Amino acid sequence: MPLLALSAALGPTAAHASSVAPSPEASGPSAPLPAAASALPDAGTAPATLRTDDIGATGTVTVAGGFQSAAVTWPADLDQDVPELQVRARVADGNWGPWTHVHRATDGPDTGGDATGDESTTVVYLGQSDTVQVAAVGTTEPLPDGVRVTTISSEPAPSPTADTAGAVPRARSAAAAAGPVIITREEWGAAPARCTWDAAPTLKGGVVHHTVNANGYSSIEQAMQAIRNDQAYHQDGNGWCDIGYNFLVDTWGNIYEGADGSIEKALIGAHTGGFNTGTVGVAMVGTFTDVTPPAAQLDGVAKIIGYRLAQYGVDPAGTGTFTAASKTAGGRFEQGQSVVLPRVFGHRDTHQTECPGDLAYRRLAHVQEVASQHYHRFALRAERISGTDRYATSAAISAATFDPGVPVAYVANGLSFPDALSGAPAAVASAAPVLLVSPTAVPASVADELRRLRPARIVALGGGGVVPETVLAQLRGLTAGSVTRLAGPDRFATSAAISHETFDPGVPVAYVANGLTFPDALAGAPAAGADGAPVLLVSPAAVPATVATELDRLRPGRIVILGGKGSVSAAVEQELGRFTSGGVDRASGPDRYATSAAVSRATFTPGVPVVYVANGLNFPDSLAGAPAAGVGGGPVLLTAPNDVPASVAAELDRLTPARVVVLGGSGVVSDAVRARVSAYVD
Repeated sequence: MPLLALSAALGPTAAHASSVAPSPEASGPSAPLPAAASALPDAGTAPATLRTDDIGATGTVTVAGGFQSAAVTWPADLDQDVPELQVRARVADGNWGPWTHVHRATDGPDTGGDATGDESTTVVYLGQSDTVQVAAVGTTEPLPDGVRVTTISSEPAPSPTADTAGAVPRARSAAAAAGPVIITREEWGAAPARCTWDAAPTLKGGVVHHTVNANGYSSIEQAMQAIRNDQAYHQDGNGWCDIGYNFLVDTWGNIYEGADGSIEKALIGAHTGGFNTGTVGVAMVGTFTDVTPPAAQLDGVAKIIGYRLAQYGVDPAGTGTFTAASKTAGGRFEQGQSVVLPRVFGHRDTHQTECPGDLAYRRLAHVQEVASQHYHRFALRAERISGTDRYATSAAISAATFDPGVPVAYVANGLSFPDALSGAPAAVASAAPVLLVSPTAVPASVADELRRLRPARIVALGGGGVVPETVLAQLRGLTAGSVTRLAGPDRFATSAAISHETFDPGVPVAYVANGLTFPDALAGAPAAGADGAPVLLVSPAAVPATVATELDRLRPGRIVILGGKGSVSAAVEQELGRFTSGGVDRASGPDRYATSAAVSRATFTPGVPVVYVANGLNFPDSLAGAPAAGVGGGPVLLTAPNDVPASVAAELDRLTPARVVVLGGSGVVSDAVRARVSAYVD
């Protein structure tokens, strides 16, 4: 297939080392690294240029200004069959280079075909030239009218420079720790994607290709130039959103990001028409019909496949069932037809093509074996606790944390969060769980967990409008002890009631949070539990009378406000000062994620036994997780569903936790986030 890169790794592009050189393991004796490739250049973003010409009777086209890559195209409705084709270019000394056999393209989106309606061959990187010749294989007959050649040119990358040690330093990052170094789109000079391709829910296999380029390229500059040219052809020649492959690997084992989004998502590219969904397409730069790929290149392919599948918990070993999303050009299978293939297979397994070349195809069993080894190396170290819904997740968190015979179990409404926020520190103080119920019933998963726990008593958090009497009646059948309620006329009064029931006067600290927006209190609950302190709720502009009364009773050594002045105003901060002799501090950041990191930083020291990671936009899992975190001696850090904010990544780096536990299913906190936070497990 044409040379195409792709973007698929765990975390955003910025997570990858911004300056890389081929690794020592990729440049062993069998494939020495050329001096010109000793460091990665800044490729820039100069656009590639496409030119299309009719080849005429001679099949020869000269291009003023020169080119580096070529592909052959013809109308899909041409009334003559187009034979197998080969191309060659005139090289710098004026002589012709070798003929290169070009395959008819069988790549494309799963929707089928290319957007232009033309048929084409794969793109071939020929090196710098000014003349290209196209001919049929095995005959001197002229080609049919309508056959055209598209030449692609782009500026070469600047010459790379190395530091005095002869290598470019690599920045420490989550991706560098958790997975292979990937040369990013920015580094090889990718053009922007022109639209957004969809993503599959998971990856279940890898497809191996070759780019049908000459094998004699001698530098990273040439490899990147070929990638840029291929992207230009895929976008401007085929009319696709982006380059079709997810990743490419050069002769030294360097891995290049391809289609935008491939690192973060199971991106559905355009590398294996009909079989793009759920597969990661990796292209080896070169032609491997008569040449065996170098060991470093094969290892690079295995490494990126093993790494990407590890993010979805799929071992590359063994076989899987793959179903054709469509019947595309050269496809062996009809739409909807399923086939059992190795989880690492070749393009030729699904299409009428030589790709990835005979000698590469013979090595795919080895690639699969090594990919499985890399899978186990990259396997996710962050645990995940989840259930089928928020109620089942709260039960799963409890089951993973608490033994039967707990002194108390707290129960809160799973659709209305304020009462659970204040209840979490009380639960930590009692070494007890917080379980979520619906407004009308005790879900079966929670009832089963309460039967396992056998709590000495159950305490419902909130009034009858939040946890009604019908639910309390069900709870009475799940404990031999009492079922009581901690509540006030509103969320603020309920937080005061919970504090009054749990904490004695003279607490070292009291935490105060906005009772109308919840993220800051979520992160504060484990910190409060670690300090033996309550969380009290206030309005953004005032301290409710019930909370003021409770603070007057507690007389805390100091008060910590959770969140910035937009969450709890300066006027409230001033008012809180009269309830303590130790002053009022804030734990806050510019957003909810940074605030969770700030709360953690103010409370926990490096080497914590556990960190819990929860969705900062969807709160139920954090409610049940806060007591588990408090009991476990670690924080709850908030993350975006598909990304780890920089502030949270920095706090994980500082904490070096022994365990990281992700709360909620992959629809709440993605597998990509789980993969990235795995890098911080000590």
